Amino acid sequence: MNTLYFTAKEVAVMLGVSRGKAYGIIKELNCDLEKEGHLVVAGKVPRAYFASKYYGGIEGNLSVNPDETAGSECQPEM
Repeated sequence: MNTLYFTAKEVAVMLGVSRGKAYGIIKELNCDLEKEGHLVVAGKVPRAYFASKYYGGIEGNLSVNPDETAGSECQPEM
């Protein structure tokens, strides 16, 4: 099912960052949206807005394979 929003888990997988970093990115994007007068959902970012900021507006197939999210927690650096 395609939803209107990406979660932090999905953003973390797409960008290859920790879930904590993904929450920070989402917070920053949502802050920009609020400044423009839009309503936001904490911890989620609209797919179209995320695509415009990170992929130059190319939405294409910005989906995340559920199998990829299973072990996407931040791994300690070596």
